[in-house]
Amino acid sequence: MLKKSAVALVVLWCLSAVVCLSQDVPTGRWWHLPRVVSRLGLEPQQVRQLDAAYHDSRLKLIDLKSALEKERFKLESLAESRAADAAALMAQYRRMEEARVALGTERFRFFVKIREIVGPERFRQLLELRRKRLKKRQAERRRIK
Repeated sequence: MLKKSAVALVVLWCLSAVVCLSQDVPTGRWWHLPRVVSRLGLEPQQVRQLDAAYHDSRLKLIDLKSALEKERFKLESLAESRAADAAALMAQYRRMEEARVALGTERFRFFVKIREIVGPERFRQLLELRRKRLKKRQAERRRIK
C-alpha cells in the first residue's frame, strides 16, 4: 500500500512538472537584449519597470521555491517512514501542492506584469519571437541527432 502511494505521488509530481515546463512564459532578462528591445520598441522607462518587476518577483520566487522544496522533503521523509498512513501522506501531499500552486501563481503574476508593462500588442510580438526561437532550437536539435 505504501509503495503504491509513493509511486502515485511520483507520477503526479512528474505530471505537474511537465505542465509547469510547458507554459509559454518568457524567461531570463530578455529585455536587455538589444535585438529584442529594438524589435519591440521598448523605452528605457519600460526596461527599468521590467527590471524592478523581475527583482521583486525573483525574491518571492526564491522563498517560494524553498518552501516547495521543504514540503517535498517532508513528503519524501514521511513516505519513507514506516509509521506513515495514507491520511498523513495525503495531508502532506496537499501542503506540497499548495506550495507548488503558490510558486506557479507568482510566476504567472510576473507574466501578467510583463504584459501590463509592454502592452498587449508588444506582448503578443514577444510571444511570437519566443515561439520562433523555440522552433529554431528544435530544428537545430534535430539536425544534430
